[in-house]
Amino acid sequence: MELNPTLQANASYTKVTAISADYTVTDTDEYCGVDVTTGASTITVTLPTLADNQGRILRMCKADAGGGKITVDGEGAETINGSTTEDVTSQYDCLAIQAMPTEWRII
Repeated sequence: MELNPTLQANASYTKVTAISADYTVTDTDEYCGVDVTTGASTITVTLPTLADNQGRILRMCKADAGGGKITVDGEGAETINGSTTEDVTSQYDCLAIQAMPTEWRII
């Protein structure tokens, strides 16, 4: 698999963002982690375009004990292990995924 040249040049994705509302990860934001406070709500994290992020690893973590959940959603029709979405429901649980040639994969 060939990594996206831009990602190779910026291979040290070390930024983490904290959110409490729906969020779309972008191709250029350099985040490797999204720390989500859900409260009682469902917070949707939409992934960046697969084709422009080959090899990128992202982690979405639920920061709080609220009854809500994180829904991680592939961009458009893109999938995560064959599903259009994956959920994170428990405090301190994380979903780590990597952009592969045809879909995001849980790692």
